[in-house]
Amino acid sequence: MDKNNRSDRRSTKQKPTNALVKGIEGFIITKQAFQDGQEGNLDANVQRHKPTALQVLDLPKRYTVYEPMLLLGPSFPTQTPAWATYYSALTTADKHLMFDTIARTFCQAGHKVTHIALNAPIQSSLGGVDAKAKTVENVMRAPTNLQPLYGDFGPDSLLDSGSSLPTPADFDAAFWVETSQLGGIKQIWAPRWTMFSRGNISEKARVLGFIQHNSSPFPGLSVEELEHDIERTDVVDFYVGIGYFALPYLKKGVRRVFGWEINGWSVEGLRRGCESNGIGCEVVEVPDAASEEDQQSVVGYVRDVVREKPEVRCIVFRGDNSFTGAIMSKVRQALEHTEASLNVRHCNLGLLPTSQASWDDASRVIDPLRGGWLHVHENADVGAIEQKKQYVVDTIADLVRRDKGAGWQVSCEHVEMVKTYAPGVGHFVFDARLWRVRWPAPL
Repeated sequence: MDKNNRSDRRSTKQKPTNALVKGIEGFIITKQAFQDGQEGNLDANVQRHKPTALQVLDLPKRYTVYEPMLLLGPSFPTQTPAWATYYSALTTADKHLMFDTIARTFCQAGHKVTHIALNAPIQSSLGGVDAKAKTVENVMRAPTNLQPLYGDFGPDSLLDSGSSLPTPADFDAAFWVETSQLGGIKQIWAPRWTMFSRGNISEKARVLGFIQHNSSPFPGLSVEELEHDIERTDVVDFYVGIGYFALPYLKKGVRRVFGWEINGWSVEGLRRGCESNGIGCEVVEVPDAASEEDQQSVVGYVRDVVREKPEVRCIVFRGDNSFTGAIMSKVRQALEHTEASLNVRHCNLGLLPTSQASWDDASRVIDPLRGGWLHVHENADVGAIEQKKQYVVDTIADLVRRDKGAGWQVSCEHVEMVKTYAPGVGHFVFDARLWRVRWPAPL
C-alpha cells in the first residue's frame, strides 16, 4: 500500500458527526456562498466551498433534543474565543439563517426540531426585594433565563402568566415539549415556565426497579416490606412538579399519588403527562389562604373523587404544600373504615437545596399504624454525608415522636447520590424509614 495514499486519506477532512457542528458549518459555508454570489442549496454549497478559518474545535457541541425543541447549552455564544468573536458579529438575519440551517440539519438527521432555545441554570431568586426588603425567591423554580432563539414560543404577554394561576387560554397559547424516558414514560412541560432536569433519571430508575451501577434498590415497594400488595399503596409527593417521580411511582403500580405543586404550569404539564401515559388525573385547587372552610371543601371533593373515580390515580393539589399535613389528615379521616381508606407508605420530598420545611408534614401523613418511608432530597457536602444523614434521622425522629408518640423509630438505611450539584456538593436522597415499635403483649 502506498504510504502517500495513506497519508492523503488521513488528512482528508472528516464530515462532522455532531449535528450541531454540522449545522453550524453548513451555515458558515452557505453564508460564504451567498457573499460570493453563488446561491444554492446547502449540500451543493458544502461541496463547492471550504469552511472559514473557524475550526471544528472552535464550535459549540453541547445540546439536548426535547422534540420539537433543540436546547443549547448556556456556553453556546462563548464556547471559544474564536467562536465568540464570530457569533457576536452575526446580524439578526444571520442568526435566523444559522438557526434555520441548524434546525434543518437536525431534521435531516431524524430529529423533529422546529424550535431552538438557549438554556440557563435555574435561579434561586428572581432578583430585587419584596416589601420586607427580602430577596424574592424563585419558589416555582421557573426557568426565567431561558432564551428563545428560533420558533414561536408563545406570545410574550404569557410571561405575565408565570404566576401560579395561568388560565386554560394561556395553556393553549404556550409552547409545549415532550420526552420519553425509562419504561416509555412520557413527560410534558412548557419550557418557558417549567424546568426539566434530566439528571434525576437515576432516581427515577430506582423507583422503577431499574438498578444501575453504584445504585441501591429503592426501599419499601416489595410485598415483604409493605406487608401488602403495592396496588394498595398511596404516595404523597410534596413537590410533584411535572411528575418526575409521580409518574414512575404510578408506572411501578402504586394505587395513587397525591401530589402538591404551586406552579400552575407544572400542574398542567403533569396533567398532560398523565393523559399521555393513560393515567387518570384530577386537579384540585387549594386557595392561597385555605381557611378551615376551604380545607373542608377540598377534603370533600377529594373524598368523592377517591370513592367514585377509581380510574383517577393521580390527584394534584395546586397550591401551597404547607397545607398538606392538615388536608391529608382530614382526607384520611373522611375515608376511614371504607374500602378506599388511605394507606400512605411513601412521601417524596424532592426540593433542592433542602426540603426540610416539609419534613414535619411528611411525618404526619405517613400511615399511623404501619409507618413508611420519607425520601428526602437534599444538597450535602460530599465529605460530610454521615453527619448529614444523622441530622436527617435525628430531626425526623423528633418530629414523628412529637406527632405519633414515643414508640416510633427512624433510621436511614441508604443514601443515594443522584448527581453533582456544585463543586464538593451533591444532590443526595436519604431513604428514611419510620416504623412503630411493636411492644410485646403482657404475660
